[in-house]
Amino acid sequence: MKSRFEQRIMKLSILITSPLLILLIGIITYTEINNETSRVKRSLGEVALEISDTKFVKDSIINKKFNLQKYTKVFVDNNQDIDIVVIADKDKKRYSHPDPNKVGKIFGTKDSENVLRYKKGYFVTTRGSQGLTYRREIF
Repeated sequence: MKSRFEQRIMKLSILITSPLLILLIGIITYTEINNETSRVKRSLGEVALEISDTKFVKDSIINKKFNLQKYTKVFVDNNQDIDIVVIADKDKKRYSHPDPNKVGKIFGTKDSENVLRYKKGYFVTTRGSQGLTYRREIF
């Protein structure tokens, strides 16, 4: 049987280490979430730039062709960080969208919670038709 002194030492050590352990778990979780968010933002930027610089996409928008649905589906299927690709022109008219009923309609960023400006566009955290989304908009 443990003495009272040993029991007090055990309780004191648990009392001291528990908050430190909880703090350490919190720091690690926060760091992992930030790393994941950065990775997703990087993927969004790469896909957005790749799509926006594609001659096929530019020609389809200039010639008013609405055949970009299958093209954008390839990017969604081949990238685990991308769930939706929407292509819109300068006037925010959609040329592709996961919901075909929205193609041809005006694209809007309504409840922007966080906007980061870049040279060719911006990165937005907003609520869209699919819930809270990260968006990389290029113009």
